Amino acid sequence: MPTTTLNTGTISLSVAAIKESIYALSALHAYLSDEKDALPPILTRAHSSALTGLIRQGAIYVAMELSDLGMDIVSTDEDMVVVSLTAPGDVIASLRHALETAVEMRVMQCCFLSHDSGVAGRYASDCAKQVEMMRNKAGANTEVPRLRPVRY
Repeated sequence: MPTTTLNTGTISLSVAAIKESIYALSALHAYLSDEKDALPPILTRAHSSALTGLIRQGAIYVAMELSDLGMDIVSTDEDMVVVSLTAPGDVIASLRHALETAVEMRVMQCCFLSHDSGVAGRYASDCAKQVEMMRNKAGANTEVPRLRPVRY
């Protein structure tokens, strides 16, 4: 079975880009919902500082879920979240997008948690699916080293 070389790399996530996606998700959720009175207010740039904290927490949550890939938070600040991971070199770019989406889903889950547990649950499920997809993508072609006992 051919093996894949694992590389340790870093992924930089733009906090501003994640916020823009969250604003769009929030607006679409409100626009496409049948229950106009039951929705929480649309997330806007006025919620920016609160979202920064949630984005950091979301990135930490996802990194902890993927610690088996060697994923760890290198740094977080107002503009960037930098994550390190060990994966096949040809998948690191695609993992960046999946990681960003997982963080967005985690933030949306936290935002809807106190308002609508059903919607929060759907976002949690989407986050879990992204995490599982990243795990499968990063380890799909990787041969796991095994000990072979010798019988005497």
